[in-house]
Amino acid sequence: KRVWVTQPDGSVQEQKYGALWLVNDGRLLGTTVKKADGTVLRTQTSEYVSESEMSSMPFPDIYGVLTGSDDSSSVRIRPIRRNTIVQDGVEFSSYVNQFDSFARPVAERKWSSLGSSKVQTTAYHDNLTSWTLGQVRSTSIDGLLSEETLYHSTTALPTEIRSFGKTLQTLVHNSDATLQS
Repeated sequence: KRVWVTQPDGSVQEQKYGALWLVNDGRLLGTTVKKADGTVLRTQTSEYVSESEMSSMPFPDIYGVLTGSDDSSSVRIRPIRRNTIVQDGVEFSSYVNQFDSFARPVAERKWSSLGSSKVQTTAYHDNLTSWTLGQVRSTSIDGLLSEETLYHSTTALPTEIRSFGKTLQTLVHNSDATLQS
């Protein structure tokens, strides 16, 4: 399946979606951005966790209940495993080495055709009591803690923001969750 979106400047974004029933139906597989004259500016392709990899994943195979269709691909949890962007003749790639139980990337290798590479690890803060999920607690680059946010244990509001171990901001919230200071 392909969708073309024409912008006011005449450029076109072509989106390619999977069309294989029970496999990838509806998943965005890639995009191509072209200038009005047809010159390709950028391409992006995505590869998802495969069926054969699922037995080694820490997250469930499906979520929810299948209703209104017999295509189970709509309830299968298949996050993006690999992403590749080509822009201005340079390729930028990422590959998720590890996911958590919510199918979020925890360890991801990123590199480019220019020769640079890094491993980024992400830790999340999930407050299951308030169902506040997915707040980024910390990010490390090649093992060095680069960003960290501390959260209140009951409200899940940020209380302190740090960069490379240095406190950048301390936050205090009123009882209605508005920022006091």
